[in-house]
Amino acid sequence: MLETIKNAFKTKEIRNKLLFVFMGLIVVRIGCNIPIPGVNTAVIQNLFNNNQALGFLDVMTGGSFTRMSIFALNITPYITASIIIQLLTIAIPRLEEMQKLGVSLGADVPYCIMGGTALSEGIGEILTPLPQPPHCILVLAKPDIGVSTKFVYGNLQLGPATRHPDIDKMEEAIREGSLGGITETMGNVLETVTIPAHPVIQEIKNTMAREGAENALMSGSGPTVFGIFKEEATARRAACAIKEAGLAGQVFVTGFHHRKGGSGNGGTVAGRNG
Repeated sequence: MLETIKNAFKTKEIRNKLLFVFMGLIVVRIGCNIPIPGVNTAVIQNLFNNNQALGFLDVMTGGSFTRMSIFALNITPYITASIIIQLLTIAIPRLEEMQKLGVSLGADVPYCIMGGTALSEGIGEILTPLPQPPHCILVLAKPDIGVSTKFVYGNLQLGPATRHPDIDKMEEAIREGSLGGITETMGNVLETVTIPAHPVIQEIKNTMAREGAENALMSGSGPTVFGIFKEEATARRAACAIKEAGLAGQVFVTGFHHRKGGSGNGGTVAGRNG
């Protein structure tokens, strides 16, 4: 167990998340000990001592209720609401269907509605707008194959040696408008599963690199590959090379999509969710 914790702290992204959770716990515990101004806590404590039900509620909130602290209810309401919804999905089949639909739509729909460049967290539903990236040309190539997302995630093996993309550096590069910084930090751990199963994806990446791409990467769980180019003429040559080699049935030359006031017809998102 100690070795697992030690390895977890070696990965920057996991370490940052753990530290965030620890800091959150500290803030909650401090908030649970700061009473609401103007409340007579002695009266409240006496009331709770004489009522078993209220005493149980106080135990559930870590003692913050009797102190009438600013975090009196702690996170209990959220836990209760989650339990109620879970139970209702058993009793009401329609709710279960809606829940599954929400999960399936939640990862992509918020970003599609917002558009532009964003930092994606959670399963993709937590979005933070970022500045538009520097001008460049994109080549999108989708080979004539299908990839099961379930298969990819089911066969993904992550360990201490797994190389994760540096999202913090990616965000910094986007904010600084550094195309080189963006292309240097690109990465996708899902390639370790999809490319061995479908080598044509690597062939497309190699072709893009050979034709002058700053970098090329598989998008999501695949099979589409995108390459970033500085010049449109270079991008179009790469697109022609991919078509002529028969590596992809669908090939497009495009650019990043920018929110109102910008231009382009693509999209970009940096994610902390894998």
